[in-house]
Amino acid sequence: MSPRRPLLAWLACAPLVGCSLIEDPELALRGVTVTDDAYADGRLNPGDQARVVVQVNNGGGEPESSLSCTVTGGGQGVQVDPRDDSLSFGYCSGACESSFRVTVDPGALVGQRVFFNCDLGDAGRLSIPLTVEAPDLRPEVGRITITDDATADGVLNPGEAATVSVELVNAGGAALSRSTCVVGSDTAGVEVLAADDDLIWNGCAPGAECGTSRFRVQVGPQVPPGTMIDWRCDLVDAAEAVYPLTFRRRVEASAARPRLVVTQVDDDGDDGALDPGEAATLGVLLLNDGLATLPRATCVVETGHGWAEVMASDDDLTWNGCAGDRECGTSRVRVRLEADAPVGEPATFACTLEDTLETRWPLEFAVIVGGGE
Repeated sequence: MSPRRPLLAWLACAPLVGCSLIEDPELALRGVTVTDDAYADGRLNPGDQARVVVQVNNGGGEPESSLSCTVTGGGQGVQVDPRDDSLSFGYCSGACESSFRVTVDPGALVGQRVFFNCDLGDAGRLSIPLTVEAPDLRPEVGRITITDDATADGVLNPGEAATVSVELVNAGGAALSRSTCVVGSDTAGVEVLAADDDLIWNGCAPGAECGTSRFRVQVGPQVPPGTMIDWRCDLVDAAEAVYPLTFRRRVEASAARPRLVVTQVDDDGDDGALDPGEAATLGVLLLNDGLATLPRATCVVETGHGWAEVMASDDDLTWNGCAGDRECGTSRVRVRLEADAPVGEPATFACTLEDTLETRWPLEFAVIVGGGE
């Protein structure tokens, strides 16, 4: 008989009554499990809201009243949810279980050991241990595809802008929540377009594909074929956990490109030749040489010659675009030569053609000073 209630037990079992002695219940902790957690990995993770299931064994007698307690304790950044903070084992006479909820701050220290307390009075006091653990998350990059590129060949070429689609795979044992990351690259000549630089996935179950998200990239015309582009982004999930991701793609050469050809010289002398000391309007034909489709495109004309000038009031060329292996039409620019321009030499003009997909092509065209081929 328990020494805690000797008088009560003696009165209840006096000889005239003829009953057995009443023993106190004695509950011992049998196990603790975590359920309903954000990552579904059965762990108490930073940022979690989870249910803690407490299993006990009653090694004593049947209780006279329902066994219950208000759970207290916790640790730094780990606390009992006040909306669900009690355990109730009822009239437990063997193996029983009950549960309460806890919340974990996103900044809670991984590896921290915390204890929750449950005072059951005569039935004993439970100390419930838990450890804050990192979730079993291993997000990985899956397939990478290139679309909306000027050559429509599914690869990145010098001068191209394109859409990069990135598949995310959850290779871990925990559910991945909605996640985002902002893409960047340190590869020279490669720009992730700021207006479309973020990736978003809605999350997925362990071992599943989380879908595809997209961003836009511009490869500079000076980037040599064979360059490996390295992208990086820090994946941040709903619990504010951060997972660094990296992925790569190679720049490939392409024979397809637009070309510019001077087809008309409307000069002051009206002889169809650009002579020293003369101004003229040049008709410049845009040829789509092998591209699947060339969208509407523009460029601003410049020259490096000291004896040639592009008129600032009329220095841009515009074409509406065209299908592959077609002429996209003629646009016009106004130029002037100094009197000392060398006859028979090419007057070369440059412009960086930019289409509506933000693909850039460094192009040149020329006309012979004084006429001729």
